Amino acid sequence: MKKIYSIFTSALVLLVALQGCNKTYLKEVVDESKKQNQEVPVIEDDEITKVLRGIKGVSNVTISLAALPQAQTKAEGVPAGYVKQYFFSYAQPVDHNDPAKGTFYQRVAMQLTDLKNPVVVGTLGYALTMTGQNSFQEDLVTFLNANYVEIEFRYFGDSQPEDMNNVNFTYLYSEQSACDIHEVVTMLKANLFKQNKWVATGASKGGITAALHAYYADQKGWKDFDLYVPFCAPFLAGTADTPLDSSMGKYIFESCGAGYPAGSKEAVGYANLRKILLQCESKPALRDAVLCRYHSASVEHYRNIMTQFKGATEAHMLSGFYVDYMETLIDRFIYTPFSQWAQMVPDPDPIKEGDKPGVTILMSPLDQVLHFLFMSEEEFNALVKEAQEEEEEEGDDTKASTHTVQEMQALRIDPKMDMAYGVATVRELGTVGVDFSWLPEKAFFTQALGYEVEEKAVGRARSWDYYEGQWDGGKLMTDLRNWVATGKQKMVFVYGSNDPWTGGAISDAAAQANPNVVKVMNFGGWHDNAFLHENNYTKEASTQIQTAVKDFLNK
Repeated sequence: MKKIYSIFTSALVLLVALQGCNKTYLKEVVDESKKQNQEVPVIEDDEITKVLRGIKGVSNVTISLAALPQAQTKAEGVPAGYVKQYFFSYAQPVDHNDPAKGTFYQRVAMQLTDLKNPVVVGTLGYALTMTGQNSFQEDLVTFLNANYVEIEFRYFGDSQPEDMNNVNFTYLYSEQSACDIHEVVTMLKANLFKQNKWVATGASKGGITAALHAYYADQKGWKDFDLYVPFCAPFLAGTADTPLDSSMGKYIFESCGAGYPAGSKEAVGYANLRKILLQCESKPALRDAVLCRYHSASVEHYRNIMTQFKGATEAHMLSGFYVDYMETLIDRFIYTPFSQWAQMVPDPDPIKEGDKPGVTILMSPLDQVLHFLFMSEEEFNALVKEAQEEEEEEGDDTKASTHTVQEMQALRIDPKMDMAYGVATVRELGTVGVDFSWLPEKAFFTQALGYEVEEKAVGRARSWDYYEGQWDGGKLMTDLRNWVATGKQKMVFVYGSNDPWTGGAISDAAAQANPNVVKVMNFGGWHDNAFLHENNYTKEASTQIQTAVKDFLNK
């Protein structure tokens, strides 16, 4: 067994972002959590539990009352403010291509309103989010007044095809998980939901899972869903040699924060972000200061560079800084609306005496730029909170997030750092790479050196050394991106213009070529799927989503 590097420690931002986006509208989650310690009414077994217990392959059936943020249902036998949630295990083949290899038990959760209503299936990509206490109310579920089903992804939570004490992730492939979903949906259609509309949805990795199911459904002739709605789903094809994909890094440099009116704080912040990156490379004073701070701020990565590159130079170290800094920008853009931190981005060009009448000092000193570059997450959050409070005092909440800083912090709770996600990225899904194509022709370091430092010392895909030879060369992601232009499944892809993951979005050309596909871009949107909330989605984007969903389901 080859050495496993600190598995995906550097990918924490990436994984938590993917997991976190599944928890729609965190304010509701926080409100719900306040009810956890209150007395919950007792709920008895009902006809649904009886049906479930009679289905072959179903076991471990339980029922709970979950607190809703508002009394949104008045189902018979359910107290106001609560909704029924059902949990069960379903026997799945370990290997759908060879059922003789045995079975494992996959966890499934259901939140029901009326059996006649549409069914929305959350293709999570991770462990279940339903707890039996709190309801995670997806906006799509609310919009359709739908029943909601969550299917735990294999190798996450309690859904383990192999003994986790001796796991090799032998059956962790997208086709296997698509077959899992197909089996659960087929079983539920036969026993509970016999004449319903079915919608698959997921956010981030859950969106990837939804799109991949549609892809395999076309291949295998499945008729599981009437519509697929993937939110903020990236499809990273990497290169033939590595799963590192620079499209997201390029998108951050070129597009995140772009498109705002000239002179606005967002337009100024966007210009300064680009300027800082360029001047860290081109201005010796700034570069030297950055390298000096990087030595103490990123000790582990600095040491990795020194270990991996004998005779490492300042060029190697600056490359490493850029990779780390890109992770910071990913974190900030994913979790926090740009409007709430654009004003923090300093201009690296100091205003010198004589530039403006009356100006006698540097207005943008070097240490201000360094402070922004190496600001801790805690200090960043405090400044965002301060900006929110100022907006509230001024009565300007037009660009405020629905989430408070405390709620955004809930996204950062480690969602169980299972190695399974990392294995999937180095086999089929690809992973985030930094883009160095913006470097000028005569730069302090070359593009080739930047990519080499990223891959060997501070890159995100730490485990490909352990799983050497298993990367598919980008085939699955490339095939899916091409398939979108001709696929038969009805799909609504949703992205945010300020979400770094949009760098891995399906192309406009593919969406426009296929009448079964609609692509919605939420201007200013981040990594979020709360499309019914006006502070999260523009009216135009929300209307496009609602119209497309209605049109596809009514056809």
